[in-house]
Formats: sequence, structure tokens, C-alpha cells
Amino acid sequence: MGNLFWPYVSTVILTESGFSIASLTLWSCVLFMSIATGSLIGALGAAGTFFLFSGITFLGGFVLLFTIKEAKGASAEELKNLFIPKDK
Repeated sequence: MGNLFWPYVSTVILTESGFSIASLTLWSCVLFMSIATGSLIGALGAAGTFFLFSGITFLGGFVLLFTIKEAKGASAEELKNLFIPKDK
């Protein structure tokens, strides 16, 4: 979530409540990772925990590559309709 979260959300989210929900989601995931890291190091070791988080990051980046929408140069109206499915 880290590096791509803030630039993308600041571009796509137009309301303060939407940005608050997105920020809450990010920090909830960070809290979960912080709590789980100690247990994971105990169970998998430091290297295993590193590779687990690396795998999750790689998969997340791969998913984002195919699901994130281009927002560069889009108007506010286009951004509002960015994730609304188009009728076929």
C-alpha cells in the first residue's frame, strides 16, 4: 500500500470523507502488520517474514497494475465516474 497510496488517493478521492475512509483503511492495515510482525518472526523467522511481506507487496503491485485507473488530466466529473461500471 505504501508508496502508491498517497499520490493516487489524493488524485482520485474528491471528498474529505472519502479521503478519511481511505486513510483509515491504510492505517488499519499498518496496525495489523505491526501487530502480526512479532508473531510472524517467531513462527517464520526474520527471513521468512521478509519474504512473506515481499510476496504480498509483489502480488499487490501486480493487482494494482491491472486494476488501477489512469487519472492524469481527468476532470472532476470524470473522476467521479472513474470506477462506475459502464453499461454494455
